[in-house]
Amino acid sequence: MKPIVWLVIVVAALAIAAVVVALRQRSHARLRNRFGPEYDRAVERAGSRKEAEQELSHAANKRDELDIRELDPEAQRRFTEEWAAIQARFVDAPASAVGSASGLLTTVMQERGYPVEDDDERTLVVAADHPEAIDHYRAAERAYARYQHEGQGDTEDLRQSFMHYRELFSVLVPGAGPSTDHSADNTVNGAGSDGHAGTADVNGYANTTEVQR
Repeated sequence: MKPIVWLVIVVAALAIAAVVVALRQRSHARLRNRFGPEYDRAVERAGSRKEAEQELSHAANKRDELDIRELDPEAQRRFTEEWAAIQARFVDAPASAVGSASGLLTTVMQERGYPVEDDDERTLVVAADHPEAIDHYRAAERAYARYQHEGQGDTEDLRQSFMHYRELFSVLVPGAGPSTDHSADNTVNGAGSDGHAGTADVNGYANTTEVQR
């Protein structure tokens, strides 16, 4: 084979390789931008970037195939009222309130068109739309799990869990943000390990609670 032919082959191979690398880098950037902190969490969980990106690509494609709906005004009102009722009973029954908050969030996700059958899939698909808010969801789940394990949690874990759930709820139910229901805030504000209400500002607490990565 003539040298010129070899040169053409080598140049073509290098060009193809460059295109492949560019496409991979573009896919990498797209997934990282879309999933935010969830991208790094997926890499850590999977143990390799390739496997993590496959998982996230599947979740992104799943999301793009879904018909995610906005809530109509009646549904927004109904869910907001249900949340307020759950929050109002936090001091008297914090564990029950947190469990109800988690259940209501699942109902809201289903109402909007997200898959709810599989917990991991649901979390990743919602993360494709709300990567920052899903951090709060994971933090809520961790705090609730600490409480459920005897000797590893207290009412403070329940309060943190509830407030993190509320952050995601306010994203999924427009108009139901922390500032819309002051009447029920004091039931969660200062409910510490003794289970009694306090006087701290719940909105300030929600905004300053650290989301553990």
